[in-house]
Order: sequence, then structure tokens, then C-alpha cells
Amino acid sequence: MSLSRLSKQVTEALKTVEVFIDTTQVSKNNAASVAEIKNKFIDLKENLQGLIGSLDEDAEVRTKDLKVPDSSEMLDYRKFMTQLSKNRNPSALRELTILLAKMPPDTIFLGVGSPNPNLYPFESMTVKLKDGTTLDMSGPKLTKVLQYLPSAGYTPLPPLLKDFQDKFHGAQDWTRKDILITSGAQEGTYLAMNMLLNPGDPLLVQNPLYPGFADIFRPMEVETIPIHMDENGMRPDLLAQVLEERSKMKHKKMPKVLYVNPTASNPTGTLLSEDRKKQIYQIARQYDLIILEDDPYYFVHFLDKDPLSFLSMDQDQRVIRFDSFSKTLSAGLRLGYVTAPKAFIDRMNLHLQVTTMHSSGIGQLVAHELLSTWGCDGYRKYLAEVRKFYKGRRDNVLQAADKYLTGLGTWAIPQGGMFLWVTLKPVKDLRSLVTEQCVREKLLVAPGYAFNIDSKDSNQYIRISYSVATEEQAQEGIKVLGKLIRENLK
Repeated sequence: MSLSRLSKQVTEALKTVEVFIDTTQVSKNNAASVAEIKNKFIDLKENLQGLIGSLDEDAEVRTKDLKVPDSSEMLDYRKFMTQLSKNRNPSALRELTILLAKMPPDTIFLGVGSPNPNLYPFESMTVKLKDGTTLDMSGPKLTKVLQYLPSAGYTPLPPLLKDFQDKFHGAQDWTRKDILITSGAQEGTYLAMNMLLNPGDPLLVQNPLYPGFADIFRPMEVETIPIHMDENGMRPDLLAQVLEERSKMKHKKMPKVLYVNPTASNPTGTLLSEDRKKQIYQIARQYDLIILEDDPYYFVHFLDKDPLSFLSMDQDQRVIRFDSFSKTLSAGLRLGYVTAPKAFIDRMNLHLQVTTMHSSGIGQLVAHELLSTWGCDGYRKYLAEVRKFYKGRRDNVLQAADKYLTGLGTWAIPQGGMFLWVTLKPVKDLRSLVTEQCVREKLLVAPGYAFNIDSKDSNQYIRISYSVATEEQAQEGIKVLGKLIRENLK
């Protein structure tokens, strides 16, 4: 039993006894006894209230020596949520769209505010794949997605994605988890942050960091606690050290959220090892953290088999996982999906109801028809080709870096993704080098300071993307970059 739960039970017991004593009938025969009982209860109550205060303090501190929770116990998810999130209620009209999706075709629809679909100018839609396959999305399917959809997504898509999650990450307990379709993984992380963090709350984040996520939390005025990475990703030893030190700071809140970009991390291209993931998950259990597993590059790794995800080891239902089709099917589809405990999915759904309402119906239909046609095996086959392509591009950039950047900086071999992260020798002015001199040579690279927790900090890193430029262009670009770096060395 947790200390906080014991504290609550003792408090409730005291209230019960107090009510019983106060409602006891007093007569001449028992007046002395009742008075004695009341006095003893007052002494007991004062002593127990002191104990309750200690229990609450210990529960708040959550020191390293606390036992990890029993995985059979449900987490109290509401304690992680902001008051704003708790205050949200389902939109009555949005709830009608859920009923609408379940109603038979002969239903008389007098309760919805949807436009008449007969007025839409779209008659049919087909998509031809590069392998010659044609996806026909005409008729009732097209009509359905041209209308308002339930915020959770186009009805046939979440069950298909649940099946895929089971195949890629092991069987999930869908009685306790659910899926929410979002407009890319980025919208999912935005919804989660608004659900979990108030201004001033501490947030554990890897450093360096994807700027899109940083741009979500900066206006929220949260307290960011960076956990530094090496060539193998986030360091569990530093995470444990930070949390242990934090637990001794009585005046500081304990973090409740940890953000990790584990596969082919943007910007470094590092891949968090299975052993480190296990260590980080145990630390999350120990300190009662929710893990935000932002993994858009999961299928763009260069390993022989898919990496173990935090979702696959989630005994306690404390992982919120964000997946995306942007790096594999199409960035313009703007489709992602969140896998998380139902309590979180329900709250994120309520946030979604008052923002974008739902992701593009046409995009969801295209994804559903494509993945249904391919099946999981077909999708795996396609992903193997995606990985082969990016691995070839990576190898080409590494060859160019060896040729033109040796002696000017260092780098680790990316284990996936689309980027090479280079640590430069000290240069006079990195900002000028990247934003002025490279631009004059019609060359674009990303400066490392854009990926700092504080983007105003300067550093000696650059990120080279190998996703779009041809192999010849990459060779020429890195040659020019090497020349400019050499001219700017201190």
C-alpha cells in the first residue's frame, strides 16, 4: 500500500470515529465514560494527524528508497492532470458524432449540424500507388470522411492501428489503453502537455531536444530540467542523480513527466539502447513519472530488428506513446496516433474536441485503405525499403564527412533517422557561419543552438540532414561546409 493511500485511509477512519462519538447519546449513566472517550480521542487524533503529515511529506518526497508500485494496481491518473484538463467536459455536439457513426443508414438525422453531403463537389477519389495498386475510395466511404468525424478518428482506423501496435510492440491490454488519431505526432505531444503540466511544473527533457517540442513548453512557463545525452542517448545515471537530488529539496516540486525521443533522436540520430530503456522505465516507476515516448522515427532505424519500445515494457500503464506516418507514408497527410491509458486518451480527446475537432478525414481514409491493402506484413516490407534508402544516404554522408570534415569536428554514426550531428572545433561565430556564409554559398545546415533547451545559448554543433539532397549534392555541400569551417576556426 502506498504512503499517500495509507494517509487517506487513516484520515477517513478518524472522521468516521469522530462522527460516531459526536452522535452518541449521552445520559447520566454514561456521561463520564463518553467524556473520557472524547478526551482520549482528541489526544489520539492529534498524534495521528502528526503521523499523517509525515506520511504526506514522505509521499511527496518519494525518495529513492521507496518501493516501486505494484503493477497490478491502477495508477491515480487524475493526480497527473492539470485543473484545466480536469475541468473539461465532453462537448454535447461532439458526442453526437459518435452516435452518428454508429447509426444505421436509414436513421433520420435531425439532431446534427452537418452540411448536406449531396452539395459537396467531390464525386469519387482514387489513389494510385507506385507499385501500380489503385485505392478506390468512392461511395459511402468518401461521403463519411467528408463529414465531421468523431474526435477519436475515422471509426475503422483505430482498431487497425491497435492490431499493428500489438504486432510491433507486443500484445497491449486494450481494456486499459486506447488510441487517439491526431494531426501528426506533434499535435499529440501538444495535447499531452496541456493535459499534464501547469505553469511552474517541472519537466524532465532530453538535451539536445527537438525544437518543435520545445516550442510547445516554452510559452507554458514550465521548469525544464535537462538530462544530457551521449552517443547512446539519454543517460539513466544522470536522470537518477537529478531525481535523487530533487527529492531532497523540500521547497521544490517533484517532476511527474519525462520526455524522451528514443529512436533516431532528433537532432543527434542516437538510439536509446534496450538496457538504458529498462533502467529509465524502472526510474520512472520509482519516482512515479509519466513517460512521453515521442517516437516518429521508430520505423527509420538501421538495426536488424525493431527496437524495444517503452510501450512494450509498460507494466504500470505509465507510458504515453506518440507515433507518426510523417516519416514513412507522407508528411502532408498530417497523421499520427497516441497510444496511452484510457484515462489520458479520454482527457486528450476532450482537448481535441475544442481545437481541431479531428484529423483530416480524407487523410485517415487514405491511411486506412493503404494499410488495409498492405496488411502488417506489407507495411513491414515497405518500411524495410524506407530504411534501406535512408541507410544508403547516411553512409554517403559519412563518407563525405570523413573526406571533408576530418580534423574539423567529430560525430557518432547515426543509428537511424535523417541526421548527422557534428561537434565542431571552436569557430569564431557559428551563427554567422550557418545563417550568412553558408547561405551565400546556397547551402543550408541547421545550427546546434536551435536544439538547446535555451535556444539563445551558443554551442559548437551543426545538424546535417541527408534525407532530401541527392548523394552528389550531399558530397558537394559537405565539401563547401568543410571549407567554410576551416576559414572560421579560432
